Amino acid sequence: MATIPLNITLPNDQARIEQLRKRLYEYRERINEHGRTSTRHKEFILTHLLENITINMLQLREIMIGEFGCSFSQEEFENACEVIEDYCATGGYHVEGGTGLPRI
Repeated sequence: MATIPLNITLPNDQARIEQLRKRLYEYRERINEHGRTSTRHKEFILTHLLENITINMLQLREIMIGEFGCSFSQEEFENACEVIEDYCATGGYHVEGGTGLPRI
């Protein structure tokens, strides 16, 4: 299991928060089009982060297991945690692949 952060906290930067909101909208569009598990994991985490400002990843993992059932993927969860945390901390500097955060 990869090292996932215990908590993820929204940055204080309002521009970054707006980018995250736009990313959430993009995730939701992708889910409607493709329904990919990796996108569903990121969407779930980002939704909870924007609603709660700080989220405990171990607690959220348990909620996701209950919500997703057999479609929960530990590997996709770990990747989603790393991506969302990096979006918050660096704007996605360390994220490989993907489209990155949208411009505002």
